[in-house]
Parts: sequence; C-alpha cells; structure tokens
Amino acid sequence: MDEKSIFIRLLKFWASKGIEGFSYPEFKEWAGSQPDLQTQEARQRARRLVEECCECVERGSNREHFILKSEYYFRLVEFQELAESRLASKSANRNAIGAMVISVLAIAFSIFASYKQLTTEVTINPDQVTQIVKAVRQLPAAPSTSGTKEAL
Repeated sequence: MDEKSIFIRLLKFWASKGIEGFSYPEFKEWAGSQPDLQTQEARQRARRLVEECCECVERGSNREHFILKSEYYFRLVEFQELAESRLASKSANRNAIGAMVISVLAIAFSIFASYKQLTTEVTINPDQVTQIVKAVRQLPAAPSTSGTKEAL
C-alpha cells in the first residue's frame, strides 16, 4: 500500500477531522474531489468503509456525524511510521555505500603512497649525515658486559 491508495487517503481525511469528526455531506464533498471515487460503485464502497472504520457519534435530525475509530487511527500511524522507516532505510543505505566508496578510495591511495615510497630513491643530504654522527657521539658509552653470565 502506498500514499496514493484510496484507503490511506480516506484514513488521512478522517484522521484530519480529529475528535470533531465529519458529517456525511463533508465526506461526500471530499470524495467528489477524488478521481478514483467518481463512480457510484466506488462511492458505495467508500460509504461501507465509513461505516466500518468510523463511529457515528451523532444521529438524528437527518444529521450523522462520524469520527475515526482509534483502531484505524493507529493503523494509519503505523503506516506512516513504516513509510518513514523505509525512507530512513534508503538514506542509511546511501550513506553506507558512500562510506564504503570512501574506504576503498582511502585504501587505494594508501597502496599508491606505499608503492611510491618503496620505489622512490632515498637520498641523504650530507648535513643530515653530519647531524646523525654528532648525535651518536653524544650518546653515553654502553657499559661493558663481557665475561658475565647475564650477558649471555
């Protein structure tokens, strides 16, 4: 069932009237504006749905007033929640696919960067060698451990 279904549109119309409800002439006017309720047979089915889904809260003096039964109101709420869940699910799927694409691109870039690093010739500047030698000379001498059992 989708938003265009006549049953869902009927439930939305009835629910929009709230606890004030609607009269049958109001319903006939609304139904007259619906393209799929133009035939007599369709209007009779809609009238039967009114009797099934709505409660008559006022009778007499040639006036009927209806409100949507709570059961059908909750069915409409459940349908709307389902529709929202489907939209959220589609959005989550798109986000997940986007995250996977970004991950694959990051892996590809990492592989490319590693390859370039391995294939690029390493050059050491003489100043760098001098700095390394100075740093090594400044290190304290290591204690001699020759001749002890602990050294083995």
